[in-house]
Amino acid sequence: MIEFVVDPMGWHNELSELEEIYGSEMILYYEGNYRKKMAEACSRFYTAVMEQDLSHDGDFNLFQHLINCVPKETPQGTLVTKLNKSSARKIDLAIASIMAYDRWSDLRNEDPQKEPEAPQFINL
Repeated sequence: MIEFVVDPMGWHNELSELEEIYGSEMILYYEGNYRKKMAEACSRFYTAVMEQDLSHDGDFNLFQHLINCVPKETPQGTLVTKLNKSSARKIDLAIASIMAYDRWSDLRNEDPQKEPEAPQFINL
């Protein structure tokens, strides 16, 4: 494993514990609430899906979270969001996938000679 990619909102205690176990250099804080960064990540993810450069293993929960996403146009670009804030339809796995794919793409571009391992997901 190279690093954990996390959106820290609401997870500060758990992330502190992970830093103690794995070291702070293993935790990459991905601020999902920064619209410009997230819009770029959404665009990168969408392009990869449409060009069939990205697939998943058929996990039903991930599938459900992906189809629950609603595109939202902002001045920073297109983001994915829930239908409305009170919607019970979750998108957490979709957001995690977008963040992990974005970081994996960055790692791949940092050293094009070395192909990084594909992103893996863990449940906390």
